[in-house]
Amino acid sequence: MPGSMSYEALGRFFARVERLTDGELLALIAAADPDVRVIRRDAMRTAETAAKEAGLARQLDQIRDRIVAWAIDRGPATGHLPGLAMGETLEGDLRRRAAPELIGAAFAIALGDQLPPESSHALLAAWGAAVGAELIDT
Repeated sequence: MPGSMSYEALGRFFARVERLTDGELLALIAAADPDVRVIRRDAMRTAETAAKEAGLARQLDQIRDRIVAWAIDRGPATGHLPGLAMGETLEGDLRRRAAPELIGAAFAIALGDQLPPESSHALLAAWGAAVGAELIDT
């Protein structure tokens, strides 16, 4: 029997992602602690396994694709970072660098209690630190 996803919470998450400022993107990137990279990688594997077991693997692929599309859709130029190739925008670079943390947070939100609490915490940590205690603030 397929599991269920929290579509309402995920919808609020994506609405909030669309409103992320450059400052919030910087905070998200900064909150992605390199010391917990292995823990986060394991949490992503746990999420992908949980999704497969619940029959939700395709939905997680769609979530990943949506965030990747958002990350490469740089929108209007907001400035240039030193050393970037011509045409690279600050917003585009920030979006791409924040995408892995956003994917992890989206997976945790989508899977809800189908994910062990420690995995959920690992995937939501950077989002919570960057955006605040209200994980899905609309």
